[in-house]
Amino acid sequence: MKALDYRPAPAARPAPAVGASPMRIGWRVLARIRSKVGTAPFETGGPLGMNEAGDITAFRFDATAQVSAVTYTPDVDRLNRMFRREWNPRGLRLTGFVHSHPPGFLEPSEGDRLYAVKLLAALPNLVAFYLPIVRSKADGGGFQLRPFAAVRDPAVGARIAPCGLIVVD
Repeated sequence: MKALDYRPAPAARPAPAVGASPMRIGWRVLARIRSKVGTAPFETGGPLGMNEAGDITAFRFDATAQVSAVTYTPDVDRLNRMFRREWNPRGLRLTGFVHSHPPGFLEPSEGDRLYAVKLLAALPNLVAFYLPIVRSKADGGGFQLRPFAAVRDPAVGARIAPCGLIVVD
């Protein structure tokens, strides 16, 4: 796995308790996810950026990701350039990836957990890595976003559990 060009979030950010601490996301970001990931076929997505207050205020649709019927692999080279040129200078920090899953499978996969293990190992100051899963309207249902967070677990590298969702201005 190529490394993402990421600056760690401030250490003062409180550690979320998986299953209890909510993912705080801006209304405009949620609307953009709905318009991009929520209307495309499954296994599309992109990175989520967090501001210094701990709110997710950025999302970039990963139009050049490698996707298949069952996988979403970010375009790391393109995203690294974007992190260096756009997000990092603005104080935005990678805090997760949102992507869609096939109908009937609205939880992170084992592949998602393994990806989170690698990112949490590479980014020691990152307390939690958010992995919201989207059901797309393109798959015959309505848009749905289910929030999940991965945190370190010495036994398995990371564990993923549902977390709350708070939409902020």
